[in-house]
Amino acid sequence: MIKWIKFENFHSYRDECLIDFRVDKKTTDSYFDHQLNDGSKLAKVIGIFGANGAGKSNALRPLAFLSWFVTRSFATQESNEPLPFMPHANAMEEPTKFEIEFCLFNDNGDYHSQFNYQLVLTQERVLSEELKIKTSRLYSSIFSREYSETGYSLNLNKKYIPLDKKLLSNTPSNSSLISFASRIGTDSDDDLSHLHTFEEVDYFFRNFITNIHAIGNRREISSFIEAAEQYEKYPEIFEQAKELLKKYDLGISNIILERMPVFNEQSGEETTKLISFFEHENQRETFRLPIFLESSGTQKAFSLLSDIVSVLHNSGIAVLDEFDNELHPQLTLEIIELFKNESSNPKNAQLIFTSHSAETLKLIRKQHVYLTEKVDCESQAWRADEIEGLKERDNLYAKYISGALGGVPEFD
Repeated sequence: MIKWIKFENFHSYRDECLIDFRVDKKTTDSYFDHQLNDGSKLAKVIGIFGANGAGKSNALRPLAFLSWFVTRSFATQESNEPLPFMPHANAMEEPTKFEIEFCLFNDNGDYHSQFNYQLVLTQERVLSEELKIKTSRLYSSIFSREYSETGYSLNLNKKYIPLDKKLLSNTPSNSSLISFASRIGTDSDDDLSHLHTFEEVDYFFRNFITNIHAIGNRREISSFIEAAEQYEKYPEIFEQAKELLKKYDLGISNIILERMPVFNEQSGEETTKLISFFEHENQRETFRLPIFLESSGTQKAFSLLSDIVSVLHNSGIAVLDEFDNELHPQLTLEIIELFKNESSNPKNAQLIFTSHSAETLKLIRKQHVYLTEKVDCESQAWRADEIEGLKERDNLYAKYISGALGGVPEFD
């Protein structure tokens, strides 16, 4: 689970911004919070609200960027390629900084370990990178690398990384050392079981599901084919997704997955793909439609729920920008509810999302809400429980709609 993330000089955020999942111990208990063994609490859901252009999407991009950088930067970039992010327009020559603290759980859902990851970089290269693990009350460095005019200096903690220092010194300047080491573990025939710590961290960042890029617009969520494959892998959650879709799309009576021959016009070859068919009943007659002929809202819900399934099963993080577009408002609330219930979220997966729909404020509490505004082309974000005078019993929906919380557009 993410405890907090800080970032600075990233897109519209010039100054340091903190997105904090930690909840004060004195805060009234909520099913959307998870209590750790030490009594501290972490939010399982964070919603970010604000006007168009205020910085909602840019508050999610650091997580999307880190997920890619830590796990795939070595495998997907040439050594001379610039890093795919934008500093603030007024600080293009200054470094961008990230710091994230997170904890991992074992298969039983019990607290396992806590990490701190720090990254400073420009579009040209990594300036510094460090991974630390919490031991008792203090942190121990697992590795650190720092750039100077003479090149990179690298320090390794042999307790966690008994790997050749010279080998890891070959990490490209635009790549994460974790990504490089994990790739070595994949490609090498040697016994690299000692990379278990890297594998844990890689697994954490790899299980971010996001519909937003570090640069540019939102990407499409899982394709129909990918979604169907995901549902076939987890049939019990497929049943749950079907019930939700049937509940909020009154014309659907069932969904069936079938492998069908598909002709590829470019290659001229025929392959087999898993296709979803939706059954509809009309005057006791049943007919089937492939997903390609369903409404855009039904298509999006079908694909989105497969991503949510993956997150819930793998103790992942769902990072979703305006995910409620085209969805029935009640279905949006049902998806958020999945992260609250222990039965559907036994591994404490987390959801962080942006939305223009204030309806979701009726479901969550002030520790789960961030507001964003942009002043002089610089975005700012603050959590609702930081607002002086806002009480636990206050109606967040009414307060937000009235503009009392900020984060809403002003029309003259």
